[in-house]
Amino acid sequence: MSTELRRELMPYKDFITAEQEQIFILKDEETYRLLSDNKYGPIFESLNAGPLTIKELVKAYNTIADTPRKQTSIYNYLMDLVNKKLILKAGQRIISGKTATEVLYGRRAKLYYSSVMTEEYWNTGQSKAIISKVNQLLTVYTLSEGLSEENLTSLFHKIFANFHSEVGTLFEEHSERVDEIVSPLNFSQLSRITAVLNMLMMVLTQEKYQEDLSKTFPSKFKKG
Repeated sequence: MSTELRRELMPYKDFITAEQEQIFILKDEETYRLLSDNKYGPIFESLNAGPLTIKELVKAYNTIADTPRKQTSIYNYLMDLVNKKLILKAGQRIISGKTATEVLYGRRAKLYYSSVMTEEYWNTGQSKAIISKVNQLLTVYTLSEGLSEENLTSLFHKIFANFHSEVGTLFEEHSERVDEIVSPLNFSQLSRITAVLNMLMMVLTQEKYQEDLSKTFPSKFKKG
């Protein structure tokens, strides 16, 4: 049996000292983009189920990431997120028979939610490619020759900016009640509920972008 395997099989106890928030509101787009960044995103995903040591994190990271990375690189990315207070030193692991402890790292919050969605987001190469494909699919649905991608971009910006703002306000202004409701949920359940909230908010506040709907889909949403 290898030394590494023996170490993994040794009994241990985790002591969690940092209390995880239920929802943390992100108020700038740059931070929001870190969640899906190919360097930082796998760290958040790896920690969805709970705190990990750096060795456990590296193993989980390289299972998730498209490009495997060395422990040194992953540690540097982790420290970037710790410095931004998005990842916390959540506690310590004490291994039986060892005097040294291992640091456990965890997500600051179960869910990170952005309350902002700027127009710049829709002007990136990735967003433009998405809009182009959505446009092609919508032309099949509407049986039209093509829709204005400029109008689509404007519509998407208003819809997403609106529901991010509305749901973000709900989470912030009623934080105690929201925490009480969502605290029994795991990451997956909370993410699904938030997705439903986003969708419902689009429907409930449709009047805010009705004009853009009419402009983008004149045959479906006629003025007056």
